[in-house]
Amino acid sequence: MKKIYYLLIYCGLLLNCSSNDFPIDTTHLEVLPITNINFPEYFEYDQVYSIEYFYVKPTVCHSFYNLFYEANENERTIAVMNITYVNNFCEPNEELETRFFDFHCTNEQGAYTFKLWQGKNDEGEDIYIYHTVPINQN
Repeated sequence: MKKIYYLLIYCGLLLNCSSNDFPIDTTHLEVLPITNINFPEYFEYDQVYSIEYFYVKPTVCHSFYNLFYEANENERTIAVMNITYVNNFCEPNEELETRFFDFHCTNEQGAYTFKLWQGKNDEGEDIYIYHTVPINQN
């Protein structure tokens, strides 16, 4: 009986101790621009490249979620997706984050064009920086 009593007290304490010290009101996904990316001078057929890229996390409440990567023939659209925890403690951070993604060159000739998402203009249209990497033909 004493064990049950202590178990009930312990459970009551756990229920009363909440994380309301730092309440999370909501979360949402936020797309962030890539500020810099390091491409090789050229690609070679059937090789895999580790591409280094950088982006800025605007607040301490931003956390990397995934890389938006869309392939359309020889064109690749890339942007960073962060999950943002919105609460009253989201202080500005401006931390530069470094990440990598693997790129497999599956074409034997031509070039790949990478569209790096930079945000939206005043009309709400997407803005991109374009970078083209040729495929070396031996």
